[in-house]
Amino acid sequence: MADSRTQQSIGIAGIIKTTINSTILDEIAYIIKKEYQGLGYGTEIVQELVKLAFNRYHLPQIFAQFAIENRASQRILEKNGLTYEFSYQRKQNGMLKEHLVYQLKN
Repeated sequence: MADSRTQQSIGIAGIIKTTINSTILDEIAYIIKKEYQGLGYGTEIVQELVKLAFNRYHLPQIFAQFAIENRASQRILEKNGLTYEFSYQRKQNGMLKEHLVYQLKN
């Protein structure tokens, strides 16, 4: 991902296969560099990933997950139509953290 004005990298994004609770899911994932957060890039990136997942790859559904305290990601996903599916404990930085999983059906 790059800022269209400066061509500087602003983070990474993609559609990945992930396993949650022994189930393989198609996940949209993104990480935006701190200095670019809060500028609308997250919403735009998720919109593009949803289009790619459904229009190009014809996936029946997509998932996204985030640590429960990451309210910015929650707002971004909800703006793009994803809704809460379930929560689970995930190891992150050596500690168990609650993560919320959101879903959008094609």
